[in-house]
Amino acid sequence: MANDATLSTLCSKLPGCVIFSDALNHASMIQGIRHSGATKHVFRHNDVAHLEQVKNSNRVNYFIYLFAFFPCFVAP
Repeated sequence: MANDATLSTLCSKLPGCVIFSDALNHASMIQGIRHSGATKHVFRHNDVAHLEQVKNSNRVNYFIYLFAFFPCFVAP
């Protein structure tokens, strides 16, 4: 819920906000982006080259990069 509330509020307050989102972001992040009404562009998971390609094809005033991060914890 925190991702949803934070992203929807933040992005709705930035006029012309465009979000570049990792394809494997958590559902709560995707929901927040949807609720914000901001324009969204999705790039392949952890593919910085594709992110650059998508970013360079869109001229924007504001943008937010959202990367999915999946930590792995191993119990002893």
